[in-house]
Amino acid sequence: MDDSNAVKLFVGNLDLETTQDDLIALFAPYGEVVHITVLRQFAFVHLQGEGAADSAIRDLNGRENPKGGPSIPPKYLWVTYLYDLFSAYGK
Repeated sequence: MDDSNAVKLFVGNLDLETTQDDLIALFAPYGEVVHITVLRQFAFVHLQGEGAADSAIRDLNGRENPKGGPSIPPKYLWVTYLYDLFSAYGK
């Protein structure tokens, strides 16, 4: 798959049991999931499609984690552009 036009998103505050398939199911309604890297409690999702990233961020950021389980406080997803996290540090 060509991911040259894919937008890279950071997804944080994931449950330790979160799998790549869980994230595909979560992000597929927003656009084509080109690539996912899951690392403990965060992931990088490469999403392709017109407005896909904006829609995913708007709908999923701050949403209660579906795999959060009975955590106190509940886990809320953190979804943002990867670029936004690091742009303050230079190009």
